[in-house]
Amino acid sequence: MHSYAGRPAIAGKPEILAFWKASLDGHVQHVALDSSHMGVSGHLAYDCGVCTTVLKADREEPHEEKAKYVTVYRRQQAGDWEIVIDSYCGNA
Repeated sequence: MHSYAGRPAIAGKPEILAFWKASLDGHVQHVALDSSHMGVSGHLAYDCGVCTTVLKADREEPHEEKAKYVTVYRRQQAGDWEIVIDSYCGNA
């Protein structure tokens, strides 16, 4: 699940991929994560911090927006990690 402040949550891999494809094909020029806390407990892990996004709308100068984020991962049977919750909101 992926959620962004002011928008309904997005669930399912196809829907999340479509969201990010539209964002990166649109006004998003760069995304950077600055992790401040990470942890692992059993088959779950989390990461939280500040996300900085550079946006550029048509005929505008690029500008930066900051948001807080939390991502939760679950270890799969093969040992790799899958994102199960990815949430962020503005006002970092």
